Amino acid sequence: MSRIVKSEVITPLLSWDITVPLLTNRFMLFDFARWMLLTYGVMMLVACLIGLFARDLGVLWGVCQLFGLVCAGITVLFVVIMLIVFRNRMELAFVIDKDGVNALVASRRAKAGNRLAMLLGLLAGKPGVAGAGLLARAQENTRLEFAELRRVRFSPGPAVISLRDKWFRHVRLYCRPDNYAEVEKLVERGLALAASKVRPVRDPG
Repeated sequence: MSRIVKSEVITPLLSWDITVPLLTNRFMLFDFARWMLLTYGVMMLVACLIGLFARDLGVLWGVCQLFGLVCAGITVLFVVIMLIVFRNRMELAFVIDKDGVNALVASRRAKAGNRLAMLLGLLAGKPGVAGAGLLARAQENTRLEFAELRRVRFSPGPAVISLRDKWFRHVRLYCRPDNYAEVEKLVERGLALAASKVRPVRDPG
């Protein structure tokens, strides 16, 4: 005789959407730089491996220069895309429940752009472009559990709450001026219910 297992339905406590600037937002710039550095790090590792297998410092230096130019080109390309395609803004959505938070990219242009970057990078044989697109796609729908958080930072001035879990996944809750206080209370409540030992850091202002 089969047994029916009822799954728990998680009720959202608060949900909202917001449009945030890209290149004129210090948090977005920091996250963009982090993604790019990770991509560049992988590319430089590949360059070093090529040089080591070639056993020629000249080859290693040449490959590093080539990858440096590619990285610079990717950065310029991304800046142009953010300004022209995305018009320096991104639509995001957030959901908070008793167990954690969900951050979603609501912009159709962003989702299409991430997939296009992956496709073009693969077709052109450029792992940097494909890797950046893959990383961005992985961030389209991110969930963090309160019980797994290791760092929480409240920034009431710009109305942003930064979260990081034990797997070093990051989520920034971009709040509206009229709901920041409520979001902060829900995050603190979630940490308390999860018996978290995290001590949130609070920026002045």
